[in-house]
Amino acid sequence: MAALSMQGMDDTTAFVETFSGTHRYILDYLVDEVLLRQPQDIVDFLLQTCVLDRLSGSLCDAVTGRQDSQQKLETLERSNMLLIPLDDQREWYRYHHLFAEMLQSHARKAYPDEIPSLQQRASLWFESAGFRTDAIDYALAAQDFNRAADLIEQSWPVIPLGIQPALWLVWAKALPDDIVSQRPVLSAALGWILLDYGDLEGAEQCLNEVERWLDLITNHDDLSADMVVANEVQFQSLAGTTASARVYLAQGRQDHDATIQHAQQSLMLLAEHDHYWRGGSALFMGLAQWAKGNLNEAYPSIVMSLDSFHRAKNRYFQVVCTAYLGDLSALQGHLKRASEHYEQALTVASLENDQPLTLSAPGWEISRFRIRSGMDGG
Repeated sequence: MAALSMQGMDDTTAFVETFSGTHRYILDYLVDEVLLRQPQDIVDFLLQTCVLDRLSGSLCDAVTGRQDSQQKLETLERSNMLLIPLDDQREWYRYHHLFAEMLQSHARKAYPDEIPSLQQRASLWFESAGFRTDAIDYALAAQDFNRAADLIEQSWPVIPLGIQPALWLVWAKALPDDIVSQRPVLSAALGWILLDYGDLEGAEQCLNEVERWLDLITNHDDLSADMVVANEVQFQSLAGTTASARVYLAQGRQDHDATIQHAQQSLMLLAEHDHYWRGGSALFMGLAQWAKGNLNEAYPSIVMSLDSFHRAKNRYFQVVCTAYLGDLSALQGHLKRASEHYEQALTVASLENDQPLTLSAPGWEISRFRIRSGMDGG
């Protein structure tokens, strides 16, 4: 295509240096030599499916309303229509990026009002197929913010679903503020992610919004016209997890008394089966007691945390808690017990299972707070 575009040009070197996917010669060539020579049925298919980053027969059927998309994809591939297979089974394809850019530009001019609808259909298909990340991306692209907010809210806690906190934060920040403020679970999730990134002021604003909703619920005010909940599981434990976030926030500010107070409150509010959240609150309570010099109180708190993380099957924090118990035992002069804890931590860390030994947020970035609270000798 570049060679064709350079025909008849005097300064081909300058053209090559400025060559890009948006160059008008390339786009003009693709329109004139490829798109406009196709039957209308093919043109319609191309323009309807160009909104997709990758294509399959089933997905294209859902987006276009056709029943023959797989045959169309195979026909396009055989005719060298800049369609690239992504697997050996010819199940997934993508358009060449220059060709896709041209199609999208043409589609925006031909029927701009239909593009959001195509993206919404793609979002629905990806959700039904279990591709949550794609479902959210297409909902946001369609500016279907309520649907996107539902999916984003249902995608928290993030790590168990294979979603990175940074990506979740990008999604949440793409939503209008008024939609987030209607959703206490989404606000709580955003608060947790901001805590993980050290934005304590932003996190507190989110927690204040959540607690406003919790007060309304407690007072039995009419919420039907205002509050939106998409993640019922997290909503049921919202009071406890919000108190847990307050634990994290207080520890981040090195307010050890407030950390202990909020931890005790969250442990009262959280259900017995909320092992992960209980483990985090108990751990921070132990760290705060440790920072205050109350080693005899800190030890049973971290034992409680270890038990909760064991029940939650969270191997990372089992190792963290066990190592802390070793440190506490050494400080208390129980060297044999300290050695046993360290050996146990090494054993758990070396276990092979399906859960990677990495920080499984939301929350609880322990090492950062250990240093800040002076436990390494401060």
